[in-house]
Amino acid sequence: MHSGNPNTDEPYKWTPGFPAAQALPQQVNEYLEVVLFPQFQKLLNDEQNKEVVEKCLECIRDLADEMGPAAFNEARLKIVFKTVIELL
Repeated sequence: MHSGNPNTDEPYKWTPGFPAAQALPQQVNEYLEVVLFPQFQKLLNDEQNKEVVEKCLECIRDLADEMGPAAFNEARLKIVFKTVIELL
């Protein structure tokens, strides 16, 4: 498990499954909630360029790879699922 120190290069180790077995550090959660997911939502809702939408979804996938289920609360999952459903 990550030490919680935001100034470390130590990778965040997570366990597969939902809900998350380990919580993210508070600062990371705040960043996801205040900065990152609102930006994802704006891009996914407003962007017409399919390449930009694709890159945004790749970033979300990378976030899942790096941080696991702790990066996704119910509201964040809704943003992702809504977009994927619309793309299908």
